[in-house]
Amino acid sequence: MNFEKYVNRTYKKFEDALPFYAKRIFRTVGEAENVLAFVTKEHLRVPPQRDRMTPINAGEQWGGEYKNIWLCADVTVPEEADGKILYAIPETGAVETLCFVGDRPVGMLSSKGAALTGAHTAAIISKNAAAGEKISVAFECYAGHGCLGTQPYDKYEADTTPNASFCRSYGGIRICVMNEEIKDLVFDIKTA
Repeated sequence: MNFEKYVNRTYKKFEDALPFYAKRIFRTVGEAENVLAFVTKEHLRVPPQRDRMTPINAGEQWGGEYKNIWLCADVTVPEEADGKILYAIPETGAVETLCFVGDRPVGMLSSKGAALTGAHTAAIISKNAAAGEKISVAFECYAGHGCLGTQPYDKYEADTTPNASFCRSYGGIRICVMNEEIKDLVFDIKTA
């Protein structure tokens, strides 16, 4: 007896369930407030001084080819995150994001895996958060650049301008905790 029809239905259910649960790996417990921004083409090695920065609000546009936006904020740990691992998720549309706690780099985020599992979209900002604690965070977010010779019909080494504007939108910085059971379920589904 052939059950291929039912096996395929089961795999289809797994595929449909994956994005539903992946969105629920991280639960938002707060937002970074009073976020400051600095746009540059320079490759800074540490977050810029805050007196060089200006306030940014959700919905504002940033970017351009080869441009970075630096975001800095102080996060107050909410009561419900007390004693837990605390994550920050900068919603910037950036291709890559370098994350800092204080002046120390703590991780690299990539938008490339966000739709799949959220595996590289959150940075740990505290391994044992204490309610009321203030944590200084900064993010260097890269807008992107054209890469000649990597797309169909590109002329290798052609002197042309990329057709993308590399314009991004800032959506805020979410402060989250992870639901370990949902994370495990997502990776089990993906494995299956």
